[in-house]
Amino acid sequence: MSFLKNLTKGFVRSAVNQVGRDGGKVISNTVYGNKHSSPVRGSFEASSQNTYFNQNTIIENRGDLTEAGYSTELLGSPIWAYLFLIIGSMILPIIGPVYWLISAIRNLFKSRIRMYIYSLEPTYVKDRRYSSGVRESGSKKIKKYTTDSFPLNQSEKIVFISKGLLALLLAGAIFYFQYTVYKAFKEADQAEIKSNY
Repeated sequence: MSFLKNLTKGFVRSAVNQVGRDGGKVISNTVYGNKHSSPVRGSFEASSQNTYFNQNTIIENRGDLTEAGYSTELLGSPIWAYLFLIIGSMILPIIGPVYWLISAIRNLFKSRIRMYIYSLEPTYVKDRRYSSGVRESGSKKIKKYTTDSFPLNQSEKIVFISKGLLALLLAGAIFYFQYTVYKAFKEADQAEIKSNY
């Protein structure tokens, strides 16, 4: 019984001390403006300056953007996403071929493209010990695009024309596949009706 009593006293004392520390920080940060706050530092801080481009710098020239780490988005989606799109297009009657036909037209007539770069954005969690009510808890990688678009160069035109032709081929192939399946089901239904007679 004495052990439990001492344990309870110790727990209460620890809780009171923690409340005192947090309360002191809240008052201190309110008066001094987060001067005594405890910043959270992660491993991302050391690498972010070397890997990611400073978004506050304004660059208008495409060559300078490339040197700064910007890239052009030639695929738009991961390759595995295209596999799911193809499978889904086969299942959806008419809609699947129409989707790839629109994609073909969009790629064949594409003339401009935007560039992107990955940057680290801080993430925050609620913390009442700070006067702002939040504290930085880490970062996440975000893809940021340029406001302006740029004319396609020769190699990019070839990529998009190839994508357009491939999408056109897919539109025809999926339409033919769906028509074949529909025809097979229709013939099976007609054969069943004849057999019933």
